[in-house]
Amino acid sequence: MAKTVFISSNKKSIIKRIVLFGVFFLIAVISLTYGVHSCAQQYQPQEGLQKIELDSIRLPNDEVVTPFENEINFYYYIEKTDDYSISENFTIVSETYQQIAYAAYLSFHPDYEFDEYKSLAYIDHHPNEEIQVSEFLYDALYDAYQKTIVENSPYNVFSGKIYDFWEELMYSNTKNPDPAFSSNSQQRLAKIVASLNQKESYRLEFNPEKRTITYVLSDESLKEDLKLDLNVLYEAYVIQTIADYFKSYQLQKGYFVSQNGYFLHLQDYWTQDKMVELAINIYAKENEDEDYQTMRIGSFTIDGRVVGSTFTNYYLSENDGMKYQIVSDENVPIRRHLYYDASTGYPLTNIRYSRIYSNNPSAQLVDISYDNLKLMTLSKEDAYAFVQSNEDQQKRMLYIVDNGALNDVIDKQWLIYYQNIDSFDIEETFQDRFVVIS
Repeated sequence: MAKTVFISSNKKSIIKRIVLFGVFFLIAVISLTYGVHSCAQQYQPQEGLQKIELDSIRLPNDEVVTPFENEINFYYYIEKTDDYSISENFTIVSETYQQIAYAAYLSFHPDYEFDEYKSLAYIDHHPNEEIQVSEFLYDALYDAYQKTIVENSPYNVFSGKIYDFWEELMYSNTKNPDPAFSSNSQQRLAKIVASLNQKESYRLEFNPEKRTITYVLSDESLKEDLKLDLNVLYEAYVIQTIADYFKSYQLQKGYFVSQNGYFLHLQDYWTQDKMVELAINIYAKENEDEDYQTMRIGSFTIDGRVVGSTFTNYYLSENDGMKYQIVSDENVPIRRHLYYDASTGYPLTNIRYSRIYSNNPSAQLVDISYDNLKLMTLSKEDAYAFVQSNEDQQKRMLYIVDNGALNDVIDKQWLIYYQNIDSFDIEETFQDRFVVIS
């Protein structure tokens, strides 16, 4: 099935906006209706929760990819309604997902430019130009920039080169290039961070009337160290964008879950008790002599619309390649992962696991995830104070600390701190490891 390509315009007046919106809306309705009835003849899905898949696309380098493959999964409850059959409803959900997922994938791409959309890469490649972008990219980049300019923020939307640096090491066959061993790597990372810290030399300017973004770069020598990239919060922005689009069409019986720990449940439930159970599973060892195993520590339930994120530097499985552990020449244990502090360039390892969830109807996944990034990059003392200062009773926060060694053993120093969770079902083995923060 062909995908719908959104059309962007330079709207100069309220009247013109309304007219154009009406035209595009009519086109979209006609196209979607046609797609519903034609595609429904090709596939006969059953009622129930189903994974919604995306078609592949060809990138400018001729590589064929499926957007968000192995990154973001989307599940939706398909059923018959008064207006549509099961097959037609499946097609509506699938077509809607195709449209907005492609728009987000192209708009948020940090490396390639596309004909259909001005991407994040296009802005990065054309500093000091005023560029009109899609509504999705404008909103996401505006929000990401606000999080960047917060004082002492661990997040920086210009820190794509740091993300690339650590991702390259994650896939490396050897960890010798790590800054702990390689002076070249150490100097390379230090140079990127030094450029990022010259914040007076770069900024983003936004024009909401024209929906344009200008990447203002006053020192061209910094360009090789700066890269616009949603980096650590990329999946959060993608999921939030897609979810908001689905809600605008009143399609709310599904949820998103990502490889990097993001979760967003749309508003309407299909389960009888209308509850979501969130489990705490750790891939670790019960003692030094045991093998790694997935251990269920406990679980809690939340009702209503749920958004949240889980960050961890425990291995997720034996095949987890997005983190590694080393011992420095000074015999200091070091963990590397992609939840880095942009102000230093390094991932911190004081907190092993952090999770924040909320069922507040106004909660935004990107805000929850930003708070979780702050929690993941704090010292143990500052993490305790940060959670203690949380006043949102609908926000559940927890984190795990351990003995600091690289053995991943759940010993007596292994503790889980939590707040605002009143429905914990804790496994008996770990009853004495929980600390309430009030």
